[in-house]
Amino acid sequence: MGIGELAMYAIVVFVPLYALLSIYVFFFFVNSYGPHYAPTLSKYLVKILALILAANLMLLGILGVIDIKLSVNVGVSVG
Repeated sequence: MGIGELAMYAIVVFVPLYALLSIYVFFFFVNSYGPHYAPTLSKYLVKILALILAANLMLLGILGVIDIKLSVNVGVSVG
C-alpha cells in the first residue's frame, strides 16, 4: 500500500467521521447550552472542516494521486 492509497483512505474514512462528529457536537452544545451558541459554533466547525479538506486535497496533489487545477474566484459582495 502506497502513500497515495493511505491518503485516499484517510480522506474517505476520517473526513466523514469528522463531519458526523462535528454535527453531533454541534447539536449536543445547542441542546445543552441553548441556541445562542449555534452561529459561532457552526462557523468554527465549518472552517475546521474546510481546512482539513484543503489539507487533504493538497496532500493528494503533492503525492500525485489527483491533479489539482488552481482557479481564482473573485467575488464582490455589497451589503
